[in-house]
Amino acid sequence: MTAIQLIKAPSPDDMVIQDRWYLPIELLWVGTHVQQHGHDVEVLDGQLLSMNEIEKRICAPVVGVSFQIYSACHLDSIVAAAKKAGSLVIVGGQAATPLANQLLQGNEDIDAVVCYDGEEALRLISDAVEGSRNPFADTPNVVYRQNGRIVTNRVENVPVSSVPIPDRRLAGIDMERYIKNFTTTNTFLGFDGTRATNAHTKKGCPRRCSFCGRTDKTYRARMPQQAFDEYRHLAEEFGVDYIFDHSDTWAVSRPWLQEFRALYEREGGLPLRLSVFADLRDVTSPTIADMRAVGVDTVEVGIESGDEGVLTENRKFMHRDDIITRVTALTNAGIKVEASYVLGILGETRDSVRETLDLSRDLRDRTGRVRNYFNIIFPLPGTLIWERLLQDPEMKEKYGGDYVFDIEQLRKDYLVRHCDLGFDAYDFLMEERKNILVENGLLVMDYAR
Repeated sequence: MTAIQLIKAPSPDDMVIQDRWYLPIELLWVGTHVQQHGHDVEVLDGQLLSMNEIEKRICAPVVGVSFQIYSACHLDSIVAAAKKAGSLVIVGGQAATPLANQLLQGNEDIDAVVCYDGEEALRLISDAVEGSRNPFADTPNVVYRQNGRIVTNRVENVPVSSVPIPDRRLAGIDMERYIKNFTTTNTFLGFDGTRATNAHTKKGCPRRCSFCGRTDKTYRARMPQQAFDEYRHLAEEFGVDYIFDHSDTWAVSRPWLQEFRALYEREGGLPLRLSVFADLRDVTSPTIADMRAVGVDTVEVGIESGDEGVLTENRKFMHRDDIITRVTALTNAGIKVEASYVLGILGETRDSVRETLDLSRDLRDRTGRVRNYFNIIFPLPGTLIWERLLQDPEMKEKYGGDYVFDIEQLRKDYLVRHCDLGFDAYDFLMEERKNILVENGLLVMDYAR
């Protein structure tokens, strides 16, 4: 029986706001699947553990490290500790898929990179290690070295309906600790629960906005019965009264939502409320009624900009009037709206920034049930913005071969080249955001969730 440790690399506290009640759901999906196939699994969550604690506890034959751009600064140290412990080192996570070659070229201690879905890849790797076989030769979604060259295996999606309910009692997970952290670290002001947690019942999105770094480019959902069973399990097993389902887009499929509503009503409902992500283009009177019927009391929406030209350039095809109409319809139905905006997307100007801020004030004052959040864009690898940036030979030379970046310098380089904000673009956006955050009484939040 092969033991595997799954590690979430920590992000510096000054980089992103850390809601320390968030379970590392992506690792629980992988860990539960691997454990059900006969392997011991432990999760080391860098959200709660220090780097020193993580490095001291690494001891498994197989170690999987999940990272994103903001936590890349700690990746090399974790990988070195794992290799020193004699582990087979696998790297995955949001940033790993677009940066697989850079990771393998830049760090010899990384044995392989898992791209896209990791459930079956980690299971097959663990099986192979236990059987003393080559762990990578025929394993889908793996990129690895062989005889001095980088090999990219075939890509296979794991049917999300085949993955069991994530085991919130995996070794290393103290569910009660996460629940208690909700009251002290939650930054979403619209959430009213006292025993809250997060879930993820769908993967991907059929749309591709310019700034979106998700690796799932298609929409895949667990069956409505599976989602209902997971929510009910959380209520009955852990006393959860509020769930933030941070699936990329929860309301994109009306048939799924109708079936979930019918099931919800047939089973007599659930003793909890929900917050979900939804694209405003999917918000209609029928979907609003469905969401209300199944306990959704807060909807997170990405509005991004108040300038229609900027929205179009960034593939967020919406008219300003539609935004106002749909947000108002949600709030009129008694649903709170958490609206996020991304300052500095492609084509941004000082005038478009002010249009965005004006729209946020309009929605706030018009409804009284909207909380506005403002983020300054970061060009994530794998996004259209990243591809546009690297079309510049100077930027490709500077950033194209690496996986650890000077976050603020990269952001500044992008803003100067792809927005019309002046030479002091970054300082201008920081000041505008500071002013509107003070006006809204909100915390600073970077676009890294």
